[in-house]
Amino acid sequence: MRRRIIVASAAVALLAAVCAPANGRQFDAAKDAAVSDRLRVAAALDEIRLATRRTFKVGIHVDIGEMSFPTYLPERPTARDFLLDVNLRAALIDLARTPRIFDLDASHTLQSPLSTIASHTDALLATSQEVVVVVHIVFHDGSKIRIRLSVGREAAYVPGSARDGSGHVLPDPNFDTSAYSGRWYYPPGQAADMTAFLEYMRSLGVTIATGGNAGNGVIVCTWNPTTNTTTCYLPR
Repeated sequence: MRRRIIVASAAVALLAAVCAPANGRQFDAAKDAAVSDRLRVAAALDEIRLATRRTFKVGIHVDIGEMSFPTYLPERPTARDFLLDVNLRAALIDLARTPRIFDLDASHTLQSPLSTIASHTDALLATSQEVVVVVHIVFHDGSKIRIRLSVGREAAYVPGSARDGSGHVLPDPNFDTSAYSGRWYYPPGQAADMTAFLEYMRSLGVTIATGGNAGNGVIVCTWNPTTNTTTCYLPR
């Protein structure tokens, strides 16, 4: 019995002797990788610091016109869809939080360092340096929105940044319908954008009516404070 105990103890000791160096090597490898990540992030941050004159604020432009969205096939989404579709909005905001967003603006001078820090967020967050990126997203019809991103942290839609393909403001969905009042001018050649705008306003609960007298191509939207409703009048 005693011999068995001695043999078992020897086996345990041998196993410990074999495993200890392996565990040590794994620890050293992980430590080396962490150090390497920190060095890469530090170099990337230095490049961003120089290019932005210490502001660490960057703007990139991303064209998603050819990107496929299964729920919109065979069509493609627009900025209007972004404002109304919570799933599309979440998908694009999630995309902005990944390194892939910087690959979509491959010609940007800071594409490489931005991709580096986005791929090593643990090392980035350890520096406490915030890098702010405004992502200008352009849809297939030329409409656009902006997303503000703090790399490694959060991303959010920039309120009031949506524009249609003609450059007109697309009001954000808002329970305060006074936010929908204003004037929009669609000159000849922009009939499709005008129709899409009217459909968008209708989807927000705005009444579309005839009787506008502001001139050709001008849509006037007025807010009635008594009823808290907005009416858009078709151009004559």
